[in-house]
Amino acid sequence: MKILDPQAALLTNLEVHHFLENNQPRKPDKKSGAYEPVNLQEYYNVRKDFKRYIDGTTPHIKQFPPPEQFISKVVQRLKKYDLTKTEEDDGVELNFRALAECVIDSLADRFPGDEGEDKIDSILAVLEQCIHEAKPA
Repeated sequence: MKILDPQAALLTNLEVHHFLENNQPRKPDKKSGAYEPVNLQEYYNVRKDFKRYIDGTTPHIKQFPPPEQFISKVVQRLKKYDLTKTEEDDGVELNFRALAECVIDSLADRFPGDEGEDKIDSILAVLEQCIHEAKPA
C-alpha cells in the first residue's frame, strides 16, 4: 500500500459503522455553573444520517466481521497490487461488481491494456473472496 499523505486519516464506512454501533450516543451535558451545555443536535443528526446512508446504500457492510480483522486481511491480500489505501478501502465500501464500476475506471487508468484488465479482475476476485470468507455461515 502506498501512503500518499501521512497526515491524512482515512476510515472506511465499515470502521465508522462499527464504532457508532459499539458506542452509544453522547448524553447531553448538564448545566454546570456559567457554562451553557453543548448543543448535540448536529451530532445526533450526523449519527442518524450515517445510519440512513448505511441502511440504504451499503447494507452489506453490517454483516462484515469487526474491521480490525477484516480490513487487515483485505490489505494483506491486496499488497501485491501496490494500491493506495483509498483504492483498497473503496473495494471494501462497494458491493463489488455492481457498484465497483467507478473504482474499476480509476484502476483502468493505472493498469492499462490487457494485463491491466487481468490485474483488475484479480483484485476484484481477492475482494470477493475476502467478503465471502467474512460472511457468517
